[in-house]
Amino acid sequence: MFGTEVCRSYISEGDLDFFAVNASDVFSSQAKVPLITVQPSSVYVQNGESAYVRVSALSLDGGNLTYQWYRTDNPATEGSLIAGAEDSSYTAIPDEKTWYFCRVTNTLPGGKASEAKSVTSRPARILASSIEENVSMSEAPFIYAQPLVPKGNIYLGDTVTFTVGAKSSSNAKLQYQWYVSDSAAESGKVIAGETKSELSVLANEIGTSYYYCTVSSDSYGKTNTVQSDRVIFSVQAQNAKEPVIVRNPLSISAAVGKEVTLRVEVEPPTAGTILYQWFCSESTVQSGKLIEGAQDSSYTHTLSENEDLYFYCKITNELSDNGDGGKKSASVFSRKAHCKIEK
Repeated sequence: MFGTEVCRSYISEGDLDFFAVNASDVFSSQAKVPLITVQPSSVYVQNGESAYVRVSALSLDGGNLTYQWYRTDNPATEGSLIAGAEDSSYTAIPDEKTWYFCRVTNTLPGGKASEAKSVTSRPARILASSIEENVSMSEAPFIYAQPLVPKGNIYLGDTVTFTVGAKSSSNAKLQYQWYVSDSAAESGKVIAGETKSELSVLANEIGTSYYYCTVSSDSYGKTNTVQSDRVIFSVQAQNAKEPVIVRNPLSISAAVGKEVTLRVEVEPPTAGTILYQWFCSESTVQSGKLIEGAQDSSYTHTLSENEDLYFYCKITNELSDNGDGGKKSASVFSRKAHCKIEK
């Protein structure tokens, strides 16, 4: 019944259902099976109240979609056609525990009815009963999106936002409460005022803590609660990373009195400020002397008679000290560039 002859299977992903069809359906000139993107949802109502059900679908070949709703007291049996219920939504007033489903048909413009293809939605259960009966049928909310561990490292001053996604099967209003604990097992402490689906946390001290959220719903006087996964929040000391050199200074020869310019290039750091200091030495193994004022990524030198020197640059990545105890400076040296008089 639910899954017509053209529908081989479906994979449920929340409210999205993806239907697999025969290859002959996909590549034939006939209409393609419509794709149901939102299934009807089950709801609870009191006797005499109306309930709204809907289905959303797509035509995969530009065809025209038509809808027909059915009702049944048993989802395993053939339902009864509801006269006039030919929209993507239907408002029902059930007089008992009833199931509703929709058959969606795709017809190509100018196509024959025999070439149309249909698919049947999942049945949605509308439970009509007294308030007392609905108390026992009330269900806890369903968490479909758990809070996630942040990507990358967390440092002092960073702000991280956690989010939980939840639904209520009875369409009841959801209530949120976030907690924090020092371990993955112990009960957490209520975070005052954090009663939304999102929580923003400022990293104000080094250490590890755990956050989680409870989601509650009140349905017919009964409160049901479910708890999210715990997510770790680990704040570490920030250490400066060594600069990465992508271009070293090149050796060069020139005439006496000519200016030569040496350059070094590094990757932009993810954090910190890059500082430069050039040095000069008389050999490849000798330590160099600091060149006053040479604190840029390039250095220009005028060659004098019989000059034969080596130049190199110290590149430092420096972080501002935020008091977390981390290493705030890291340096590397470029290769030595040989500068001499042309002969």
